[in-house]
Amino acid sequence: MAPLALAHDDYGSGPRTLVLIHGGYGDRTVYANQVPYFAGSRRVVTLDLRGHGETAKPVESYSIGQFADDAAGLCGELGVDDADVVGHSMGGVVAVELAHRHPGLVRAIATLDSPSIIPGWTEAHMGPYTSAIHGSGFREILKEFLDVASSPIDDDSRRQQALASIDNLPHHVVTAVWDALIDWDPEPIRVPLLYLDHGQPNLDYGSLRQLCPQLNVGQTVGAGHRALQEVPDQVNGMLSRFFDHAEVLAEHAKRHAGVFSYKS
Repeated sequence: MAPLALAHDDYGSGPRTLVLIHGGYGDRTVYANQVPYFAGSRRVVTLDLRGHGETAKPVESYSIGQFADDAAGLCGELGVDDADVVGHSMGGVVAVELAHRHPGLVRAIATLDSPSIIPGWTEAHMGPYTSAIHGSGFREILKEFLDVASSPIDDDSRRQQALASIDNLPHHVVTAVWDALIDWDPEPIRVPLLYLDHGQPNLDYGSLRQLCPQLNVGQTVGAGHRALQEVPDQVNGMLSRFFDHAEVLAEHAKRHAGVFSYKS
């Protein structure tokens, strides 16, 4: 299937390009606090994936590979051939698949709360909801699933707004996106990777490091799944530090598993 034209915005300029990919059931506006921070020194591209935001929502099956090919098609149209990529939630999965399917396009990846790139996570935590997501009560089930990862000190108006947005999602998009994640299997990751998380429990970083020996890990403080909006200063600072030194950090991680040890 041919890549789909994606609604997008193109900001700023600079020697490097930053491509920002939103999560499932979101849109490119989730990066409102990142664009002005980075556009002063980089070119910044935001996009709406197939089925999301202002991009077309065809009634068909979706796949992570298709999302990645769509994004690659947009990068080709814009003349982007060596990007740093940020993916929030499912967007991190798309970023990993983009690097896998289009070698050379992605220099480094930062994922934010994207546990589906860790082997076994999706099957264990999303799998039990799949039947209900395909049923008539899918909206309340999806809200329940997504709200688990909120922080008790998140801004309540933003939380309520995020949950209310689910009321406008077509059922065919909800199921197609959900199934795309369920059907995706993690692949080896060969570019520098920052796994940035808000503190989800029981994440198997050892398994992820087997797929990506150059893994770096970070954690935000005082926010849940919407850390992009809740603690943008933390997120932006860590993203900037990582992308400014991605190759060096990747080599250090390969040699020392991302940590140091004292000599005795």
